Amino acid sequence: MKLAGVGMKRIPPAILQGHIHRLDISSNRITNETLAEAALDQLLELRSLKMQNNRLSRLPEYFSRMDNLKYLNVSSNKFKDMPSVLFQIPSLMDLDVSYNEIRTLPPAIGRITNLQRLIFICNQLTALPTELTQLTLLEHLDISRNPISDVSITSSFSRLKELSATHNAIQVVDLRINPFLQELSLSHNHITRLHVVPNPVDSTIGLLKLDLSYAKLSTLDEAPLSYLTALTTLKLDHNHFRSLPKSLCAIKALQVFTCSNNMLDGLPEDIGMLENLRVLDVHSNNLQELPLSLWQCKSLETLNATSNVIRFWYDPPTTQSHNLSVDGINGVDDGDRRPSAAPSTTPSPGASTGVKLPTRMGRQLPPLAHSLTKLYLSDNVLKDDCIHPISVFKFLRILNLSFNDIQDLPTFFLNRLTQLEELYLSGNKLSALPPDDLQKLTKLHTLYLNCNKLQTLPSELNKVKSLQLLDVGSNQLRYNINNWEFDWNW
Repeated sequence: MKLAGVGMKRIPPAILQGHIHRLDISSNRITNETLAEAALDQLLELRSLKMQNNRLSRLPEYFSRMDNLKYLNVSSNKFKDMPSVLFQIPSLMDLDVSYNEIRTLPPAIGRITNLQRLIFICNQLTALPTELTQLTLLEHLDISRNPISDVSITSSFSRLKELSATHNAIQVVDLRINPFLQELSLSHNHITRLHVVPNPVDSTIGLLKLDLSYAKLSTLDEAPLSYLTALTTLKLDHNHFRSLPKSLCAIKALQVFTCSNNMLDGLPEDIGMLENLRVLDVHSNNLQELPLSLWQCKSLETLNATSNVIRFWYDPPTTQSHNLSVDGINGVDDGDRRPSAAPSTTPSPGASTGVKLPTRMGRQLPPLAHSLTKLYLSDNVLKDDCIHPISVFKFLRILNLSFNDIQDLPTFFLNRLTQLEELYLSGNKLSALPPDDLQKLTKLHTLYLNCNKLQTLPSELNKVKSLQLLDVGSNQLRYNINNWEFDWNW
């Protein structure tokens, strides 16, 4: 039965006549007195009770007789202490007392031996009692938004799968991780040191997700990462890193890695070893280049390197193959560009040598050319020589090159990126667009060209049938909008 948000002050006595398993009376005006009168213990089959967002500061004694109650939510009320009657409900498996004013967890908390999930967000708890370790079945613990400074006691939870302690006062993380722990979130703390070791009983660490963002970390030792070989998600955003340990590249299972808003001068040279990496976010750092080995990331789909100082992009390392056809690369000379540093016998496509490769000889592109679908490189210092290596990403759906120093787009650029859906070229120095291949952008629906030096727009824009959003503001267009009826541009 759901009676949530109806503004009632009293619980209707008629509900006691039903066989109710789940009762929701949240977001009302129920007080201590009216809850005591309700006699909910007469609902013998009641298993789930939601009472969040009411006016409660205590619970009636009859709660101790609710032997089948497994789920209880009393968050967003006015509790200043944990209701003692809760410790007399051994059947409880899920308890949420978030958003109250509770300062301590009494030793009696250890009596709720069947508790599997405890949510204690946004209270005033300063420490975790040792009796909490008696909850041997506890799998999910959320103590976010409390002034807790030490969470080392959680090392004693043998079955804990998820621990969230964000927005606390933790400075040192010293944990022995049990083999069941899968998610550890410690963001928004003042962490300056991380020490993680396996549990001495079972050396296996199955941690999948680790969030250390918004902390005070400046270095990361090799040892912690060497234990976390099963990680799939690692978040280090908003710290003070200048470099990353090489052991990061040994986490072969890693799928999502974010290290934005730091002071990184470079990424590990062997980052290409992360063959399962799908998302790499390193925006807002001091990166001048991305490692050549990045081309070997065969699963990478999203790369965000916005707001760095990247000056060039390595040409793709290629290998010769007489059995392969030319994959859209004909060795066009794009002018003076930094040549690829790849140890390959085949010249880089478009290298400054100007030597044209025979069309009968195919070349196999590195894995990244086939996996990348979203590329964000805005707010860097890229010039025209970045266009050729970027044009090999033929499966790109989103490309952002805004606010760089690009002056000219070669004719082959759009011809290769036929899967584009969004293209951002704002804030460059473009004076013209290559008109011939615009009609091949059949999927393009968003095009930003504002803040450039365009004087005209090619009529071929009419052939981009999917285009929904076109921004050409802050250019040098010479058209009179009053003539829009007679001018194809409008």
